[in-house]
Amino acid sequence: MFASDEEALAAAEVAYRKYVAVSDQIAIDGGAGAERLADTVTTEYFITGQSDFVFYQEGNLRGIGITGVDTFRVQAIQQELGRTKVDAYVCLRLQDARTIDANQKDVTPPNRENNLPLVVSLVAGSPGNNFLVDGGEVWTGPNFC
Repeated sequence: MFASDEEALAAAEVAYRKYVAVSDQIAIDGGAGAERLADTVTTEYFITGQSDFVFYQEGNLRGIGITGVDTFRVQAIQQELGRTKVDAYVCLRLQDARTIDANQKDVTPPNRENNLPLVVSLVAGSPGNNFLVDGGEVWTGPNFC
């Protein structure tokens, strides 16, 4: 599928950054249009990701700003049976992303971590297929951000 692990990791990073950008835009739009995630995530993860935006709709909230992504480092790469899976350590930079209410009041939790360490999974099927986000969770080890 990919000529090297480096090529696979680079493609996975591009796909993850696209996912974050789409997620930011959905938040900016108050949770509307969550179906836009479908092009960036697996079918299974779409159900989870789409429901995350109900919070914005029900609370009449919207996002402002953008989420930064850095420290995209490989944890594991598996290429087998026509499928490539990349697990990566990612640091989300949230200091420029806020949540506001209908009165333009910042309602971002004051104790929110602004440098969030994650482990994310992305998968790609056949050659030429783009990676899709297949999951992510907060890293519970030492904060590498």
